[in-house]
Amino acid sequence: MRSEIAVKWLSECGVKVNRLKGGYKNFRNWVISQHLDIENYIKDWIIIGGLTGSGKTDFLRSFKESIDLERIANHRGSAFGIRDGGQPTQSNFENILTLDYLNHKYEKLILEDESRTIGRAGLPGFWYQKMQSSKLIILKVDDDKRAEIFSKWVLAVANAQVALWYDKGFYVDGTTNFQAALETVPYGELMNSAVSALEAVATLAESNADIAIPYEWMQISGMTMTDLAKVTHSMIARYKAGVARTPAERAAVDWTEVKEHATKGATFAPVGDGVYWWSRTQYWSGISKSWGRADYKMIGPSDKSK
Repeated sequence: MRSEIAVKWLSECGVKVNRLKGGYKNFRNWVISQHLDIENYIKDWIIIGGLTGSGKTDFLRSFKESIDLERIANHRGSAFGIRDGGQPTQSNFENILTLDYLNHKYEKLILEDESRTIGRAGLPGFWYQKMQSSKLIILKVDDDKRAEIFSKWVLAVANAQVALWYDKGFYVDGTTNFQAALETVPYGELMNSAVSALEAVATLAESNADIAIPYEWMQISGMTMTDLAKVTHSMIARYKAGVARTPAERAAVDWTEVKEHATKGATFAPVGDGVYWWSRTQYWSGISKSWGRADYKMIGPSDKSK
């Protein structure tokens, strides 16, 4: 009776809904019954496994035969955690998963390897046991690609910092021949090269989004190339704005580009080991309990023009 009234109200508001025949309790009993026997899972299941950050989710989503358990659970697994919006209730998770499975039209079913629970959403009935007894394919991370992206990031940041601090500097990248004599370039030219390198790094990181960055590299748990790309955009915004030393140079800054990169930037503070990366700068806070003086290299050369 209540559902009939609710359907009527929604229909009058222009919202099209379907009423469950027999009511919700009957529907829930039917959902639960689909998972009471492992023999109910008649498809050929293939499980995609691999280390955290190996790109399993993107690989999975490239197949029309797949069901994305993390999408249904609204959770990225143990290392990366819950997505915005929270997780569905256990019953809703089971309902959606069951309907997705029964509407699955292919002989093969491809799933990402998961534990019995995804966040707080538990796999129903014998689903987990079926996964454990199915074919397993292991994806391996391209360690060379991860090292390539991170090393390019380190070099680009180092070049940008030199451009902030000094009038001239050497531009160094993976092709630099240290056996030859190197020539210094003005800070503006050096910064342009560094920013171009950082933009390339951001693109590379975004195209390898799920690759994990080892904790030892940045002292941050659960960091991926997605996060590195966001940090890179934030730094590009800072460098584009901060390299200007005169009124003319500040007037020439493309603030639209600065804003675009800042918008794509990190919404978290990249603090991993309890010390800010720019820890040479002291500040008044609940940590230091004191006032300190910032090194001039950290705030850039002073603009002495009138």
